[in-house]
Amino acid sequence: MLAANVPAIFLGNAFSSRLPLKAIHVAASLLFLGLGALFAWRALHHGA
Repeated sequence: MLAANVPAIFLGNAFSSRLPLKAIHVAASLLFLGLGALFAWRALHHGA
């Protein structure tokens, strides 16, 4: 698990120094909202 996380940490550090923090927050919130909507839709339609 540690070996999988090390590249993500280094890439995240490299991108965070080049991208504005507001853009990272907006992208993360849109991803979270999209995944939440997808899972909610699948949960509602799976039971029907």
